[in-house]
Amino acid sequence: MTCSNFPTLYGLTTAACTYEGENTVMLLQTARYLMKAWQQAVQGKDMPPTVAYLKDAVSGRSGPQHWENSTASIVSAFQQMAAG
Repeated sequence: MTCSNFPTLYGLTTAACTYEGENTVMLLQTARYLMKAWQQAVQGKDMPPTVAYLKDAVSGRSGPQHWENSTASIVSAFQQMAAG
């Protein structure tokens, strides 16, 4: 019955489950890619530009740097956190 609001609740809940499932799949695919990229960095292979920062992390060249209020410093901080 429509007055129970069950059809609307069911529709919203089903959609939320679908969204969460897709998010989980995307997170798993991203994690799998990053693990593969880390293994390539450890082996010294060529890296795609999007994950080339991992090579610096493996070699120990990406240590704490002096903070500057710039986009480059923000990107460097994110790269260090991702590699860590």
